[in-house]
Amino acid sequence: MVDSGMVKKIMRGLTLDDDDVRYWSILCIHAVSAQVESHADIIGSNEFGLMLELTTSRKIHVAIFASDILSLICCIAANGPLMEPHGNEIVTTLNNLLSYEEHDVQYNAVGAIFNLMAMRECFACLVRDQCSDTLVSMCVASTHERVQLTCAKTLVMMAIKFRSITTRVTLQVIEPLISTCTGISQHVLPIILMQSLIVSARDKTNKGRGHRRSKRRSRLTTSLEMSRLPSSKGQAYESDSESSQDSSTSERTSLFMKFELPLSSRLQFVGALSALRILLENEDVFGNVVTGTVFESLMADMAKVEDALEDDREVTSLSKLEREARQSARLRDMESQFLADDHGHNSSSMSLFEPIREFSESLVMLAIYPVLEVWSAQTTKQVTEMEENAAKAAYYDVLKWLRTCTKVAPGRRDVVPSVQKSSNRPQTYAPSDSSGSEYSETDEEDGDEQYIVSKKVESAAERLGETRRKGEEHDSATVEDMLAAGQPLHFAKLYSGFASRALMVLRSLVHYASVRQFLIHEMSFVEAMVYMFQNCRSLSDHVLTCLGTMICADPSYNIPESALQVMAISIWKSAQLPMLQKRSFHFYARLILTFATRCISPASTSQSGNDSTFVEIDLHRRSKYCLLNYETRLEARNDSWTFETVRGTHPTPVRGSELWAATLTHKYVYEVVLATDGLMQVGWVTDEFEIDPEGGIGVGDDESSYGYDGCRVKKWNAKDQNRRRTYGRPWVVGDTITCALDLDQGEMRYYQNGTDLGIAFTDIDADRAWYPAISLSTGQECRFRFGGPLDRLRYPVEEYSPFAQLTCSSASVELPPPQVVKSGRRHTVESEKSDDMEKLTDAMERMSMRSPKLEDGSEEPSLKPTRVEKQQEKFARPTTILSNRPSERDDYSVSPSLYFEMTIASRCKRRLSGDGDDLLTDDQQSTIVLGLQSLDKGSHVRLEYHNVDRMAMLYQGESARTEPFALEIADGDVVGMLYVQEAHSISITVNGKIIAIISLVPLHERGDMFRPYLPYRAGDIKTHINYGDELFRWQRANAISSKEKMANYLGQLLQ
Repeated sequence: MVDSGMVKKIMRGLTLDDDDVRYWSILCIHAVSAQVESHADIIGSNEFGLMLELTTSRKIHVAIFASDILSLICCIAANGPLMEPHGNEIVTTLNNLLSYEEHDVQYNAVGAIFNLMAMRECFACLVRDQCSDTLVSMCVASTHERVQLTCAKTLVMMAIKFRSITTRVTLQVIEPLISTCTGISQHVLPIILMQSLIVSARDKTNKGRGHRRSKRRSRLTTSLEMSRLPSSKGQAYESDSESSQDSSTSERTSLFMKFELPLSSRLQFVGALSALRILLENEDVFGNVVTGTVFESLMADMAKVEDALEDDREVTSLSKLEREARQSARLRDMESQFLADDHGHNSSSMSLFEPIREFSESLVMLAIYPVLEVWSAQTTKQVTEMEENAAKAAYYDVLKWLRTCTKVAPGRRDVVPSVQKSSNRPQTYAPSDSSGSEYSETDEEDGDEQYIVSKKVESAAERLGETRRKGEEHDSATVEDMLAAGQPLHFAKLYSGFASRALMVLRSLVHYASVRQFLIHEMSFVEAMVYMFQNCRSLSDHVLTCLGTMICADPSYNIPESALQVMAISIWKSAQLPMLQKRSFHFYARLILTFATRCISPASTSQSGNDSTFVEIDLHRRSKYCLLNYETRLEARNDSWTFETVRGTHPTPVRGSELWAATLTHKYVYEVVLATDGLMQVGWVTDEFEIDPEGGIGVGDDESSYGYDGCRVKKWNAKDQNRRRTYGRPWVVGDTITCALDLDQGEMRYYQNGTDLGIAFTDIDADRAWYPAISLSTGQECRFRFGGPLDRLRYPVEEYSPFAQLTCSSASVELPPPQVVKSGRRHTVESEKSDDMEKLTDAMERMSMRSPKLEDGSEEPSLKPTRVEKQQEKFARPTTILSNRPSERDDYSVSPSLYFEMTIASRCKRRLSGDGDDLLTDDQQSTIVLGLQSLDKGSHVRLEYHNVDRMAMLYQGESARTEPFALEIADGDVVGMLYVQEAHSISITVNGKIIAIISLVPLHERGDMFRPYLPYRAGDIKTHINYGDELFRWQRANAISSKEKMANYLGQLLQ
């Protein structure tokens, strides 16, 4: 604890006319400023203005310490009222510091400016007026990546607050950065390709001669500078404009191998990519860059200003106009999203602005660098002068080759494949494979640490995120050492860094429908990502993030069938050994696999919106860039730089309402299972909760929410700022945090793994409706448990009701549509007009396809996957009866070729009779279907379960079925389907027990070509599918031998 009198004495030292005393006073202030309690004394002292003047003094050189002091002060929101009288001086000082040559001073200054923007509207206006020019200049021209990154974040926030600046940022920042990246890429991509071809040619030559290459040691004394690269399109890549005609192939080859991208260009390229990753992520603000409507937006903004001036509006009215224009950027507008997606799906091709097309194209070509070595070994292209167009054509040859390498194996009708048969996929480059080049193991570690790892974003008082400085080291390895390793070591490290950066920018670009269309259909994006996921382990996280973001941007997008099959098989194969994968793999694997299952399932089972019969994550009321698993709508992850927030669909009852009077007690709990242990704020929010992801405002950061953060071991609420905030204990991965709300006593408390952490908050207003909510910083992930059939509570609390029980009493209440209220900078959520919701409903109706109704026993329903074969109205009744037998003891020791489990919850609504008994509605008489889809069209196995008579039948295609057999499935039961390739049989498990074993009709007896690769389901149900990334209820499937067998089987399905 810092003594207030001591701080005042230190500040008085600044008034002395002695540079040494002033210097040491600044150092002492810097030391005490780490204690938040000292900030009030520092800001409130009469010498604070003098300290700001000395900050930019060239005489005592304290800029680095003073900038750090201001950065610490500005990151505490509670300092806002104290700083307001000095706002103009603070912003002026920070703007001057931003122009300093020292990178650390620049970074501290822009970090403080970022936090000021998020703190108060008055500070944001000052920053806009004084710092815009400097921020634009530094974002484009800085040679320090962290400075460019934070300038980009600040400009995004400025564009959100002041929509009129959007066009300026687009024209003066985004377009120059895109031009820089595209230009450097077009210069360096042919060189990368030529180096790969040269290395491959030398390897082939040495292998043919039958001797190992000797190692020579000579220093790299020359380098091919950017000035020697062609200055215009179509010009050949030569070593010298005058002597290239006479140079031999060996001399030209030597120059190619000695080429090194200059350090200045390297820093410029890396910084531009990092800044664009932030700027292009916000599609609501900068979407006109992709569509090419920048000037149209500029004219529209000018028209608004002219109208405002003609009406004699004041400046405050203009600010209000800007605030109203930016509201749609805050929350996901499901209506516009679905309408746009529906229109996009019906278009054969979507227009893409040419600069964005070239930029996206170059990013994909950079991203596939790790596969060039293998392609070079198999291609017949020669090392010759390569023009830019020829290089581009060669990269498209690589993409074409990737498509051939990522196909499912063709079915063979003569034999049944053996389980031990090895895959005939081509030998590929794997960084972790010791049989590859000598640098592979080192590069995987060094490359990730140097180029990929990013620091998490803080929230509220610690909002500012950063990315470590990367790509600035100059490698002085010798030419011969590089060639002895198979290719240049520093080349591999540098180009791998470019590949990872390119993937991160592609993750931002796939938010845009036109870019997705271009990447998937013209650049073979999915096939390239699948190949890299299989063979480039160091980039697997970035690959999965790209695919997952693409899926979340449009969950109903139709990926080509062949790409979908390869993607699903590859991910499911990797999911069999989840302990070997990184943490983020589990979320993205489930996300991709459930997306694939939705694609092949009948369209009637796809739910575009929330289901009022379950408590879920609200798809309408959440910040924009949080990723959700659309199967259960219970899992959330944030890989954006912002502080993302999600909340539940149902609120607590309000005191005095009918729902309040229906129950005697009003105590509710829900749980959050932590998949990561970083910065998260979990708790409760109201409809008035204000969302500001860019500014770091999350659960507990205003007066309408309460939060708990076990990473910092603190509790959060705006009106409790003066109280002791330390609460709870540190949490770790896998912990279950129980959030308990007692509206009768007005108390909130938390439990950690069932242990009571004590009362966190009191005086909770029961006259307001409270929603479960959580805010996630970068790289954080969690799963909700509300106490429903799919998410049972792990640690029930005595006398508290699971939050899911609120759906029983409110089943007849429709969820209101989303609404963004135009009230200042931030957003509140209320109801929207009913006609807007009708438009959304119509759009979703047009996107969906209804399955035919189930008929009586005379006709069988069409339940085959719609993506594989069009549904028909009627099918002939199966004539072949499959044998069905109960399980025996030996059946539990059989290893599965393929196995999945599906937790089932019925969407059928219940109502209470007068005596309290549950009565079933007509909706509960529907049929539940789960099955395995084969790679061969028309071939699948499905289990049909009828709720009313508790009977089931298993169908093999449309030609064979079993006799009806007894089966009972209740809400929350886990049903599994087991395929054994050797026996050509299907087994059904319920809650870990084998219920029935069915022998399928073999191929030689006119059976179907059955090669299952993915589960599907149909019916009025909600499910959670376990593909093997979690423990199975049927224990045999958890054995290592079973996992390996399933992975081997899935590997057979690929070429």
